[in-house]
Amino acid sequence: MTDQKLLVHKAKLEHRLDELNHECKSTQFLIDQLEALKHKMLDVDRDLYSVRIYRSTSAIGILKQQIANNARLMREYRRTLRMIEIEIDTSWIADQLPNADNFTRAIAEKMAELKEIEDQNQFLKLQLAAYEEVGYHRIEEYSSR
Repeated sequence: MTDQKLLVHKAKLEHRLDELNHECKSTQFLIDQLEALKHKMLDVDRDLYSVRIYRSTSAIGILKQQIANNARLMREYRRTLRMIEIEIDTSWIADQLPNADNFTRAIAEKMAELKEIEDQNQFLKLQLAAYEEVGYHRIEEYSSR
């Protein structure tokens, strides 16, 4: 990869790190709210709120998994950023080395791996949205009885 392409990747990764950091904070805030609400429901009447307690518990599990994936992504993005910085700093030397393509290939492979994790996170978001939609319809059925 040329230095210019590496700089573009670096900028994208830095931007994505900021987004993921914000997303983790927002998700943790949502988890905290769900936990507090769940405790209120437990204090009032476990049986009455059993469906909502179950849904909240399941949603919290999905959200925690999403935070764990985001943390892994952020860790790997930071590592990839360091790799890119090294590649940029040493590009004039790397071109002279017999295994120069290995550096570039390693970065490209890491970018592909990180894309897979991003896709998994997107799937979790869709799964959570679908779960909420199904739960909403069940509550409507339950309350109309």
